[in-house]
Amino acid sequence: MSFNAIKFTKKEEQLVKKFNKCKTRKCAKLNKEAIKEGKIFDKEQDKACPQKSREAFYNCSVGFYDKSKYKTLVKKFSKCGAKKCSKERKTLKNLRGV
Repeated sequence: MSFNAIKFTKKEEQLVKKFNKCKTRKCAKLNKEAIKEGKIFDKEQDKACPQKSREAFYNCSVGFYDKSKYKTLVKKFSKCGAKKCSKERKTLKNLRGV
């Protein structure tokens, strides 16, 4: 399995930073909750999914994530950011041609 990172131009990087800053500022309460729950999730995942092999850990972690409160908070945070920072999001989408 290969992972290809998205390469951004300098202008795209600036827009991504601006969008992320907007989400963090306008959805601050959800962001704080997601960060707090993320730390708890990491600790619980480490206990529940021993790292015997990459594949076994991946399969365990996917199921663990799907059932977690962290997943719902991340979704809410993303929706909040898309709604409250729509101007920045549209600008970025238009630049990317998506």
